[in-house]
Amino acid sequence: MRPERITSRRNPLLQQIRRLLTSRRARQEEGLFVGDGTKLLEEAARWYGGLETVILTDTLPVPELPPDTAVYQVPADVMESLSPCLLYTSPSPRDGATS
Repeated sequence: MRPERITSRRNPLLQQIRRLLTSRRARQEEGLFVGDGTKLLEEAARWYGGLETVILTDTLPVPELPPDTAVYQVPADVMESLSPCLLYTSPSPRDGATS
């Protein structure tokens, strides 16, 4: 899958990620969770079939991911506004979502 590029910090997806990162209530209401870091991404890709979205800096290679995962690349300065590492969102495992 070829990643889509996001360059604006005001992109609606990035705004949603910021809300999810800072608000437990937003995560609960949307039934999503956010993981931060390459290790968590590797584990989620390996063991969790509900991985929906991955955001990574444009300098990193796109890892092996489930086929339906949306992949977005952002410049380093945009990623810094979110996190210094990879991010992903998925339905919360507590919701009983399965692939």
